[in-house]
This record gives sequence, structure tokens and C-alpha cells, in this order.
Amino acid sequence: GQCLFETQNKKAFSYASEEEIERALFPETQIEQTSIDTSEEVAVEDTPVVFESGKGDFYIFDAEKNTFVLFEENITAKINRTDEYEFRLSLVSGKGKIHTQLLDPNAQQHFDRNTLSYVWCWARNGAVWTLSIKFASVSSLLAMSNKIGELLYEMKNKDEKMNKDDEKYLLDAFVEQMEIEEEAESTTESEEEEEESEDEAAQDEETDSEKNKNLLVGYKDNKLFVTRGNTLGVFGSEKSGKVKFQGGTQLRTKDKIVVPEKMMLHNQDTSLVMTSKDSPHSLYRMDLEREKIVDEWKVDDYRKIENIVPETKYAQMTPSQTFIGLGSSSVFRIDPRVSGNKRVEESTKQYSTPVGFTCGATTGKGEVVLGTKKGDLRLYNKIGIKAKTNLPGFGDPAIGVDATENGKYIVATYKTYLLVIDTEVPGEEGSGYTKRMGETKPTPRRLQLLPEHASFLDADASFTPARFNTGSSEEKAIITSIGPFVVTWNFRRVKNGHLGGYQIRKYDDNVVADNFKYGQDRQIAVALPDHLTVTGKQNLYAPSQRTFTTRKPAPKRK
Repeated sequence: GQCLFETQNKKAFSYASEEEIERALFPETQIEQTSIDTSEEVAVEDTPVVFESGKGDFYIFDAEKNTFVLFEENITAKINRTDEYEFRLSLVSGKGKIHTQLLDPNAQQHFDRNTLSYVWCWARNGAVWTLSIKFASVSSLLAMSNKIGELLYEMKNKDEKMNKDDEKYLLDAFVEQMEIEEEAESTTESEEEEEESEDEAAQDEETDSEKNKNLLVGYKDNKLFVTRGNTLGVFGSEKSGKVKFQGGTQLRTKDKIVVPEKMMLHNQDTSLVMTSKDSPHSLYRMDLEREKIVDEWKVDDYRKIENIVPETKYAQMTPSQTFIGLGSSSVFRIDPRVSGNKRVEESTKQYSTPVGFTCGATTGKGEVVLGTKKGDLRLYNKIGIKAKTNLPGFGDPAIGVDATENGKYIVATYKTYLLVIDTEVPGEEGSGYTKRMGETKPTPRRLQLLPEHASFLDADASFTPARFNTGSSEEKAIITSIGPFVVTWNFRRVKNGHLGGYQIRKYDDNVVADNFKYGQDRQIAVALPDHLTVTGKQNLYAPSQRTFTTRKPAPKRK
């Protein structure tokens, strides 16, 4: 979002008077009585107060100065229930009410225990502001975080109530002791200008109206596969990072065009298995050496295939024939070698109530983690049986999930945040895959853009499925993208509690998908709507004002 004041007044925020800022930012404030909607004020006053915070100071983020500016000291935050699942936040000082807004369950926000601050994004009139309350004590911050967490869960899940174990697990994730330090590997701004190898992908003329959608990275020879409508583009990538287009293939059978939804490399990277909306009960297998679809596998007469997952994390490098399918409320093994439908009945778990599976991943030993539309994660030591552990979600759909090869860690992707979860059961042998975790659930580590950075994104921007880097060595990094930004976290530092030190690179268009090349964490494949690039990790850098905007510095206030 762009700065609302600057958009409306053609004047830099830093150059504005306090009165001008108040008029632009807080039209409902009591500073200007004529702007008050009396009926709304009365209605709010007549609604029950569900929370009143301790004292704090109110700040607004100044994008030109790249810092938070004090707006009002000694304020109190009050939350009123204005409807069954609607809540209004009001900030009150000795001057009266200085800000009021409805709580937005989809807003970027975080609680920083180090600075005792609650920071959130507020969208208004097509712009996004970053606001903050700095509390006077840890107890005031924790009280605010617990109440906000409870209310957001209620807004997203309606009548569903959290049990005590789940409540602690979820609310602990809201306040994490973040140590935001400069990354040792951060590049300088001069290095930001370093040239990067980047080749535009040649596309078939018949699909020019289509855009790139899926990206897969081959483990065997580092080939890159990108779909664009019903065309599969194949690219070679050299050690230097240079990308070379090797050809495009129309995806079709004898009687139908195939537009892939979900894809998976299979059988030593010789096959590509895919789902298609037009055939929800079947899968297609493309022989990559023959460059054509050679099989259509009917999986089930009734179950729609929501996603497909390899039998083990690196099964695509082996001759393994079986893999895992997800239905909305079922998980099952698929074996292309059996006659008739390919779903294996004895390796099927069917739930009697709706689950809403959306995504999945496997470990090196074949343990399975599945994500759902409600955001919870289910851990299985094998398929065909009930999950050993159910990690609750806040109500946001799980967009993607990945697991480390040894199964110790999971990264789950949601629209505006990632959760990194340690699956080991504290003080015992085993993990959440093999035994129920119950009250021993570890606190998830919540990764997200800082609200002052997220305010530059479109309101509908969403993280793409986050991935660990792959290869024979231990995982070192996590990669994802959101809007036009590729984002990476140093995984070792995340495990140690350093959650804010991400690195970032901005592109001229929104990123469709990205992933590390196999066997390294220094080269990243990035699919944009109309071309593909491989970039070096040195081209990502610690975020700064320059990352998000090229506007000229604002004049100093006189």
C-alpha cells in the first residue's frame, strides 16, 4: 500500500503537521468533532467491553524515515464486541478517542516481546498504515496478545472452542521472543546492483494469453519444469545459474487437453504426474523422455484428488512406483501397477466428518504431515490409520507444508505467515509422528514479514508454499515468496529464535513460485508470470526502505 496521507495530500508524511496527520488518518477522532459519526459512537459505547489494556504509547510508521513516530503517549486500548463475531478496537488517551477500527482477522500483525510492542497493519481507502502500541510492561503486552489471539480465533472459527492445550499452543505462537539482528550473510546495498543471470522463457505462441503457474525442480539433473496453461516448458540450468530453454510440450491425450493443477516428479525424474480440474478422479503421467502423456490413471470413482505427495521426501530420485493421494477427507496410497482403480483400499484412511485436506509432505522415512482448510496439521507414521498428532490451526487454510528429511521440523504456509514446528516430544524418544504430543506440543515459531514491510503489499498478497532447501546435507534455509518478493530465512537462526532476520529480493512482477535448486541453498529458481530466472542467494539482502520504494527522501519538517 502507498502512504494514504501522501496520496491524498500530494505531500510527504514527514513534512505534515500533526493536525494534518490526524485529519487524514483518524477521521473518527474527537479532535475534529464534525467528523464523528455520533450514532456509531453511541452504538460502540452501548456494546460490551471485552478487553481494556494497560497503558502504552501509540506510534505510526513513517515510511520515508523508515521508523516509527510517536503519535500519542499514555493511551489505553479498548475492545468492544459490536456483533456476534465482530470487534472494534479503540485507542483512548486523555484527549479522548484517538483511533477506532474493526479488528481484521486477516491483517498482518505481530507482538514483539523484546520491544513490548504490538504492531499491526490497518487498511483504509485502498492504503495500508502500520500502527504500533508500545506497552509499559510485559504483562500488558501478554494480556493484549492473548485477547487478540482469542478474538481472532473466534472470528475465524465461529462456534468452535479451543481446549486448554490447543489454546496455549496457538497463543504462545503469537508472542515470540524475537531477536532481530543483522544477518552475517546480508549483502550490502552496493551488492544489490550485482548482475544476475536471467533468461526469459520462450513460450509457445498459442499460449501467450496464459501465464506461468507451476514450477518443479528436478533432483536428478537440475532441470526446471514450468507449466503455462496446457504447455510444459523444460529448462536446463547451468552451474553459473544461466537458464536455457530446452523446449515446450503441449499436454494432451488423444481426446483432451490437460491443464495441470498439482504436479509431482516421479520415478527418477523420468515421469511427471499431474492432476487436472477436468478429470478430478484421475491422474495423468507424462513420460519426460518421450515428451508426451502416456497414461491416464483412474484413481477412484468418487473421491476427488485434492493433491499428491511422494512416498518419501526424495522418492522421485528412486524407482518407487507408489505415492500418496489426498481427498478432501481421506488419505490413501496410489499404486499405478494395480488393475482397475489405482487407490489401495488397505492403505486408505477415510474420515467420517469433513476434514478439508489441502496439502502434504513426507519425511525421509515416509512419515506424513497433512494440512487442512482449517489450518491444522495432522501427523502420521504411516497412512491408512488415524493421525498420531493433530496440531491445531488458527482457522487460516494451510497453503503448503514441507518437512525436513529427518522429520524433526515442519514448515507450514498460510496466507500471511509461516509456522516452523519442532515435532520431537520433549523429554522422550519419538516424535509427533509416532506418539500423541498432547500438552507437550512445542511453541511454533511464526515467520512473517514485519507489518511495516507488509504494508507495501497488496491486500490479497499471499505467501507461496515455503520449502526447505534440499540435498544430502542438513537443511540450512527456508524459501517462499509473497507478491513481488522472494524471501528466505536462515533456518539455523530460526531454530535459535532469530525470526526477523529474513532476506528479500523484489521483482518487477508478482512471483508465481520459487524453490532452491537441488543440493544447494545458494541458487534459487524463480517463476514470474512470463519468464523464469535463477538467481544467486547473494542477490537477496536485508530489507531496507530501498527494497520497497524508490520514492525520493521526504524534505525535513521545518
